[in-house]
Amino acid sequence: KYCSQMSEQLAIVVRIANRTLGFYRPPNTKEAVDVATLTDAALRVHRRKLLAKNANLLKDIPGGAVVTGHAGELLQVLCNLLSNSIDALSANGRLTIRARKSPAEVHLLVVDDGHGIPETIRQRIFEPFFTTKQDHGTGLGLAISKSIIERHKGRIRIRSSIRSGASGTAFRVSLPVHSRPPAPAIDVQSGPE
Repeated sequence: KYCSQMSEQLAIVVRIANRTLGFYRPPNTKEAVDVATLTDAALRVHRRKLLAKNANLLKDIPGGAVVTGHAGELLQVLCNLLSNSIDALSANGRLTIRARKSPAEVHLLVVDDGHGIPETIRQRIFEPFFTTKQDHGTGLGLAISKSIIERHKGRIRIRSSIRSGASGTAFRVSLPVHSRPPAPAIDVQSGPE
């Protein structure tokens, strides 16, 4: 009886959340987003979590990796991926953030050597409200991240292993390359020429 009531209530919450998310409309204008700058911002957000885990961070973001999009939304995606990876790390674990540029896309990888994700869970991680974090987490982070990436005409993929001694998870986000380089920053003191 209680399980049935919980299922009904959960279905109502899902409908409300989907309707609420449906009201959000991002601005129509997209801009050049430098992946190195985006990565630095996301790492600043998670600095304390990284320090608490004493994580070994490897960052390899080449210059010129620029995508077209909404910087705030892409920061939300990267922050979510980093948060999940840091949560999966054990003390002194390794976190790698790497970008590679092809002629049409920038591929951003977030890789951890944490416990990995079993196949049965991997099939569901992009579902709204699915979570393995019983004490915290809403189960919305990856679902929203996937939606943002798809709105940016990109893709998100996952590979994971739970094998002892070779466990870990890698998320790969592929986004279209920005066709023009970002505008140079204006020197606030001297102003534009």
